[in-house]
Amino acid sequence: PPESMALSGITRKSVIATAKKAGFECVEVNLTRYDVTAADEIFITSSLEAIAAISSVDGELLSGPVPGPVTKAIRDAYVKVALEKGTPVPARRTQ
Repeated sequence: PPESMALSGITRKSVIATAKKAGFECVEVNLTRYDVTAADEIFITSSLEAIAAISSVDGELLSGPVPGPVTKAIRDAYVKVALEKGTPVPARRTQ
């Protein structure tokens, strides 16, 4: 959905930019429930999950594989960019 209907987060913007660079068309439109339940794939973005595939909406299972090939491709491209440009975070020592 357009930014007016969703949080305008850094992860969201990065995922859209990464998807476009990977050759996917990204169009921001208001979605109806039908749009969501009829989609081949659905994913959401968040700072903790980056890209999380969705398997059901209001208990209704979606028809495609989860995650689907588009979600996997965008997630793989996003992770690649993150590893290339991101700052490594050292692991915590456990006692």
